[in-house]
Amino acid sequence: MSDTLVMVLTAVIALGTLGWSVWGIWHIARHTPTRQGAVTHVVGVIAGTALLGVVLPAGLMGLLDPFPIWLVYAVLAVGTAIVLGWRWPALEPGQGKHPSLVITSCILLAVLVLAGFAVT
Repeated sequence: MSDTLVMVLTAVIALGTLGWSVWGIWHIARHTPTRQGAVTHVVGVIAGTALLGVVLPAGLMGLLDPFPIWLVYAVLAVGTAIVLGWRWPALEPGQGKHPSLVITSCILLAVLVLAGFAVT
């Protein structure tokens, strides 16, 4: 892959994960989404953080240590999960099917498999 493509992909994932994290924390804390919707936000943040952990070292190309940058995203993921746990009793259980939760869970599974291959 071209270095520019890797850097652009890393930037898109980093900005998307940051936006999804901040919006997820705000949405769960200030609104009353269904439990499945709130879990979808948390799973999405975890998937983005894991994917960023895989591509960030390649995107930085050895110029910086990726751990401090990734640590910020990990703290945001933990913060999102904490807000979910805090708001859980107030969230309404959703009725019916929830494809977004299934899709996000499958994306997380794919990211974890990709991370497993990248590490080995």
